[in-house]
Amino acid sequence: MSRLETKCLMVCATTHGLLIAIVFFGSAFFVANSKKENLQPLNIVPAIFVDAAISGGGGNPKLRPSEEKQKGETLIPQPPVPQPVVQKPVEAKPPPEPKPTEIKKEPPTVVKKITEANKPLKPPTKEPIPEPKHKVDISNVVKRSDDTAAKAKAQADAQARERAARAKQTAEIFKEANSKLAAGFAGGTAIEVPGPGGAAYANYAQFVKAAYDDAWKVSDEMTDNNSFATVTVVIARSGDVISAKITTRSGNPALDRSVQRALDKVSFIAPFPAGAKEAERTFTIEFNLKTKRASG
Repeated sequence: MSRLETKCLMVCATTHGLLIAIVFFGSAFFVANSKKENLQPLNIVPAIFVDAAISGGGGNPKLRPSEEKQKGETLIPQPPVPQPVVQKPVEAKPPPEPKPTEIKKEPPTVVKKITEANKPLKPPTKEPIPEPKHKVDISNVVKRSDDTAAKAKAQADAQARERAARAKQTAEIFKEANSKLAAGFAGGTAIEVPGPGGAAYANYAQFVKAAYDDAWKVSDEMTDNNSFATVTVVIARSGDVISAKITTRSGNPALDRSVQRALDKVSFIAPFPAGAKEAERTFTIEFNLKTKRASG
């Protein structure tokens, strides 16, 4: 093997080794995408269940209802939508008639004769500046500059002490506020909403459907928004789920698996409303992907 072939072989081996190192160790420099925080919704369970097709009660009747915050909206004012500007057609005006150009006559050149009176003057010669006989004493100037530097240093030190005192005072204020917040959170936070007042009541069938809808989690792999599945749920008087099964499948395996997981999560709803005589009730619930994504 010649010297040139040996060099080529070494270069190829070095290049391949570098590529292998990049493949193995380069992945350590990639930053993983931050996962979105999965916030669980706040479910409010009413105190009374009824069979009537109405829900109401609860809240503080003294509070005025407010619509400042709505689902999917923010309090940040949105910029107005710009309206298209309609431009009026501009009437074309005829171009102005060209004016006849005038031929200007150049004035005759006048040649001046150079005489003794109009000869250019020679620049004056600079005379040397005589040195001063007496030297200037600059000791007072140096002393004044030293005094100015000392005053500036004293002023900077005073400002630094003032900033340190303010920082210490701010830290004490934050410490006190933090202790007050911790004490307030330990005691709980009261949240009041407007309403007609009294005990809150809700329709039992609607509550059953809401419980299964909360347990149903959808993923991005479910692309067919028109797909849906139907389930049949049997609930005992005590609120225990006796059986839950899919009666009509969607044809989308991912959606059907998610529906089955939701059925497996729910094992208890709530006891029947007062006055109910049935030992068990059967409910038919539709899991609609389009409706689920529209409601968030």
